[in-house]
Amino acid sequence: MDVTSPEALVHLLSERLAEDGDPTRPVSLSELLNHHLSYPFVRARLGLAGKGEYDVAVLNLLADPTRLVVDPAIATAARRELATPEPALGFSAPLADRQLRVPPGGVSDERGSTVA
Repeated sequence: MDVTSPEALVHLLSERLAEDGDPTRPVSLSELLNHHLSYPFVRARLGLAGKGEYDVAVLNLLADPTRLVVDPAIATAARRELATPEPALGFSAPLADRQLRVPPGGVSDERGSTVA
């Protein structure tokens, strides 16, 4: 699995939420970016090359409706940001309280096993 793939990030998110007791509980965009999938945590776990790689990976996750249940405003803003010459997560401040969650049943890994 590519470390910058949406699957890698949703697996990390599922693991973090399971540690807190409920892998499908809604979280705010702010919680996602500052705690569950913070840049230092993701960089350490996945070995990302830099902040730009992290930003694009998270934007791809937020823009992909097949990976997470995301507030439509977040998904729209992420897709718009991905279309810019230098996509970044700066768009997120006005949407900090908007919610997203891992769908019930979790996600499947490359072997077809469910991670929740």
